[in-house]
Amino acid sequence: LGYGQPVKFHKTTDQYFATKGEKRHVLVNLHVSRITEIDTVRERFRCRFAISFSWLPTFTEWREYCQFKRDGTLIAWRPAWIPVIAFPERIIEWKSVFAEKPNEGAFSISRLQGKEEEIGYDPSYCLFIRCKLECDMTLSTGFWLVNFPVDCQDLPISIHETSGGCLFVVEKRKRCFASVHTISSVMEEWEFKNMIIEVGQLIAGNDHSTTAQMKMRLKMQRRWQVYGWNVVFFMSLISGLTLCSFAVDDTDLGERLSIIITLLLTSVAYQSTVFDT
Repeated sequence: LGYGQPVKFHKTTDQYFATKGEKRHVLVNLHVSRITEIDTVRERFRCRFAISFSWLPTFTEWREYCQFKRDGTLIAWRPAWIPVIAFPERIIEWKSVFAEKPNEGAFSISRLQGKEEEIGYDPSYCLFIRCKLECDMTLSTGFWLVNFPVDCQDLPISIHETSGGCLFVVEKRKRCFASVHTISSVMEEWEFKNMIIEVGQLIAGNDHSTTAQMKMRLKMQRRWQVYGWNVVFFMSLISGLTLCSFAVDDTDLGERLSIIITLLLTSVAYQSTVFDT
């Protein structure tokens, strides 16, 4: 087909099916619904996202699906091959499951809508196995804080398919195959700016075998105004209060020194509290 999948045409069903033994070309669609708990001290962040997978079945998988459908047990059907997904940056996995549909289960077979000139194949001759992996994870990353607090950071999410049986392909039938919604995100200090996605293969092992890889980078810009008010303004206010020492008699040096040292300790304690939180 136009997106690279080796196929066989079955005349009885008038459909294309994947060639057995060949790598599956998996169409991928991404959606990020929530970004929160960005921690530059512990170098981690939490993200909720969903990955939709679509790939061409073999004739055997299609026949088994039809049998389960006739028996009314579609909820128990699983294809012979399923992508095995790993996240290298994962620290805590709050949720990672294939979403189930009522009376259909986690995996279904249906057609994809689209124009042949846009997607590279005639959708009327293709049926796809479809599923959605819903994830909620705490992921690790490194933060470069040289330009703090006017810095920009990358929040990477690496997606590896570890079985070696597929290639990731960008789904072209939609205007945008990846999206980010930040309405439900809790980011008081950050603002989402852009997203970069890299799709390719990762060479692993001495036999030069390859595995499918996709890397999503969320570009975040820090809202420096938060630090302007919470740090710069109050530190300037505390520093300005040291001028009150001139109101003390110039012969009472001990009282003047006491005021200055008290304000100095106050500024140190305030900075420690702000940066700890």
